Amino acid sequence: GTSRQGIDCSGLMLVSFAEAGVKLPRTSAQQAQQGKRVERDELERGDLIFFATAAKGRVSHAGLVVSTKGGRVRFIHSSSSGGVRIDELSNSYWAPRYLWARRLID
Repeated sequence: GTSRQGIDCSGLMLVSFAEAGVKLPRTSAQQAQQGKRVERDELERGDLIFFATAAKGRVSHAGLVVSTKGGRVRFIHSSSSGGVRIDELSNSYWAPRYLWARRLID
C-alpha cells in the first residue's frame, strides 16, 4: 500500500511526511501514537487525524488536515472506494468515526 498504483491511508501519510523529512511508522495505529495529541477544535493544517472504520474505538484509518477555513476541516486520505481524495470532517460518514488527532510538526 505505498505505491502510486495502490497507496493506502497510512502509506499516504508515510510518503507525505517523508517529503517534509519526518519519519513515520507504517500503520495508522502506530502513527496515531506519534507527536502530541490535539483537540478537535484546535486542528490545524498538517495535523494527522484518525478514525475507527473497522472496529469501534480502534484506529483503522488516517487522514491529513489540509484546510480549516471557516471552521470547516478538510482532510486528504486514501479511500478504498474512491482513491486519494479530500473530504470534510463534518461528513456524515467521517464525523462519527473520528477518534483523535496528533500534531507532528509545530
